Amino acid sequence: MRDWHSLFLTCLNLIKYESQFIKFCLLGIGNTIISLVIYYLFILINSNLYVVGYCVGFLISVCNAYYWNSHHIFGESAHKVVLVEKRAFLKTYVSYILTLALGTLFMYILVDIINITEYLAPIINILLTTPVNFLLNKYWVYHISCE
Repeated sequence: MRDWHSLFLTCLNLIKYESQFIKFCLLGIGNTIISLVIYYLFILINSNLYVVGYCVGFLISVCNAYYWNSHHIFGESAHKVVLVEKRAFLKTYVSYILTLALGTLFMYILVDIINITEYLAPIINILLTTPVNFLLNKYWVYHISCE
């Protein structure tokens, strides 16, 4: 009987985490729109500015992500962390800067080495960096355990 109870709790946790990831991805769509509008404005000005546009768009969208992650995506646990830990905002930026560094490397590889167009590269990049960003936010910024 105890094994069934444990299995049931594990299944509930998986559903909860899957739901968080889905909400995180939906928020990511909004942030992606913000980022891409800025990115495409930069490459319309000069296609050589793709890295600058990527960085500027990414950093601006972090403020939006911080608000939504801390109040809606990671729920009560995140709200308590934000209230108690003044460094949550800084940690959010650090996690996004790590993701930005990884994404910038991917952008360089995709555009300059693999020769994927600078219009398609950020879309592929998002698919590669979103899971990393989610894990950093969930387990490091907001300290939500795996239990």
